Amino acid sequence: IDKNWNVQFELFDDVRQMPYGTENLSVDFTDSISKAEFYFDGGAGEFSIGGQTQNLVNIDAVSDISSLEHRFDSASQTSKVYFSFGNKEVLKRLVGKRYADIQLNSVPVWSLDIDAGACEFDLDLSKYKVSSVDIDDGSADIDMKLGELFDSCFVDIETGAANVEIGISKNVGCEIITDTGLSNRNFNGFVKEGGSRYRTANFLTAEKKIIMNISGGVSNFEVTRY
Repeated sequence: IDKNWNVQFELFDDVRQMPYGTENLSVDFTDSISKAEFYFDGGAGEFSIGGQTQNLVNIDAVSDISSLEHRFDSASQTSKVYFSFGNKEVLKRLVGKRYADIQLNSVPVWSLDIDAGACEFDLDLSKYKVSSVDIDDGSADIDMKLGELFDSCFVDIETGAANVEIGISKNVGCEIITDTGLSNRNFNGFVKEGGSRYRTANFLTAEKKIIMNISGGVSNFEVTRY
């Protein structure tokens, strides 16, 4: 396990008085990494993924105690990065702004797994090769932009009351499958194929495809094409 971070904080007997620390966490990139998996586990806060770094992962954060772990599977040439954003039990008794700005390397093919609480999450993934995105959130405000750098991308979103906005390229064919009580949906440019399935007109002919599966009590879901 590789760990590389710089944390600035003090220890307090009463966790309610614990200050937030400024952290920079990173994992080195090597040419042997062709695929990467990023696992995010965090509570409430403001988070973003976007931009590029020469490292495999670079994170600037303000939080209580966080951790970053890296494991490399040589057989599959896959790096697995685990970012835990603070102690959830401590978070219940802390008040303050928590955020994490996450940058990924653009070379590997990425799979993202995000588990967060009530949060604002901005994901600009347009400059990455992304094969899958799995989001499990509570009450969240999610703004995500997907690119066209990989042949197929599978997106699975399970969330509570939330606002979800996703931007996709017009060059990509997209299918949306919903199993949810959406109170407001805006799938501009999609055609309903029956039941809870929606497709863009170019879904069958497009060389690159995005397939989304949405479940949970999502209150607002919007997909726009750019």
